[in-house]
Amino acid sequence: MSGDSSGLCAIYQQLAELSLDMLRVCRERDWESFAALNAGEAALLARLQAFDAAQRAQWAAPERIEALILQTLSNQREAQRLLAPWREEIAVQLRSAGSSRKLANAYGGQGPR
Repeated sequence: MSGDSSGLCAIYQQLAELSLDMLRVCRERDWESFAALNAGEAALLARLQAFDAAQRAQWAAPERIEALILQTLSNQREAQRLLAPWREEIAVQLRSAGSSRKLANAYGGQGPR
């Protein structure tokens, strides 16, 4: 395996492992950890984008990389499924806070009498 494809495969391996961690914290509803892991994912994706097309064309382990990509995508789909109810819960809370703010503003901050 060439150095470039080895480095490329290592990044995909890290992404796959990170996606498992993200899925785990979603199951635990640990949203702060999810946000931190999401930042780590963004950093790995930036490293991945640094590989140019010529380097990608020289992959020595395309089957391994494909398997890692499929694993990562599967984990991400499941994480998104787990995130959906939390996102809806947050949206409801934000709407409620917005309504409370409007009422407070309408009644001079004292609320309805």
